[in-house]
Amino acid sequence: MQVHVSNDAPTSVATGALVVPIFAGGTVDGVAAEVDKVLGGTLADIVASGEIGGKANETSLVHAKDSSFKRVLAVGLGEREKLTLSGLAKYAGTAVRYLGKRGVTTIAIALPAGVDAALAASFIAEGAVAWPQTLSLMAGMVCGGLAGAYVARVIPARVARGMIVLVGFFTWIALRREF
Repeated sequence: MQVHVSNDAPTSVATGALVVPIFAGGTVDGVAAEVDKVLGGTLADIVASGEIGGKANETSLVHAKDSSFKRVLAVGLGEREKLTLSGLAKYAGTAVRYLGKRGVTTIAIALPAGVDAALAASFIAEGAVAWPQTLSLMAGMVCGGLAGAYVARVIPARVARGMIVLVGFFTWIALRREF
């Protein structure tokens, strides 16, 4: 999956999904308002209906026709005054997990007005990483590296290859279910 953070106009980005922020309070403003114009008021309708109110990590997906982006994911950021960089990491993580489960391969994440893209990029990247899976894979690599040589001398090569294939297969299944 590719994640794109840019200062480009969000309505001109060609991507599988454009992620826009919605703050608590039920108003569509800033970047979301620009995208809403392209969508013909769809985001404002979703907010007005109460489907999304801007609570942190709330989501609503809209398919976009005749635009450079195929979908728009509105993600709640909570109260504007309480927005932190870790909140941006959660915003990105929510978007990546939600869209990954739906097979989206390219994502553009729009930042709220007043947020420095260079400063926010590392936090967004951190939020996009699935840490439980990453840490379990890292632990497996360390254990395999430390014990692999010993195990290879003790058990037959055919059994070792079979175990490696089974562990790899079940890890693949677990990761596919998550994303």
